[in-house]
Amino acid sequence: MGVGRGFQPCTRPKSRILDNLCHDAPYYPMATMNVSLPDQMKDWVESRTDDGKFANSSDYVRHLIRQDQDRAQAIARLNAALEEGERSGVAEDFNFDDFKARMRIEYAAEKA
Repeated sequence: MGVGRGFQPCTRPKSRILDNLCHDAPYYPMATMNVSLPDQMKDWVESRTDDGKFANSSDYVRHLIRQDQDRAQAIARLNAALEEGERSGVAEDFNFDDFKARMRIEYAAEKA
């Protein structure tokens, strides 16, 4: 897998909203990376760009990377919450009927 530094033309579609953000500066820095894929995977990537959702294979790969980053962050937050729960100690017994009764009393006091 080769990695290099270069400038790639902006692949975003022209629009009035994006003109000021992207097209005033037609080039922005992008790293380049060559990836080897089996033919079946290459065909899949190309099919994802043919339906028009992605401008090219690079857009599709960037989308997949962003999804993976979001997923990794969600897993990290979940793991942190689990660790926090473990550090909080042993759970106390919970009586749902007592809880409902307390909530009714609190609600009635707020309305009064």
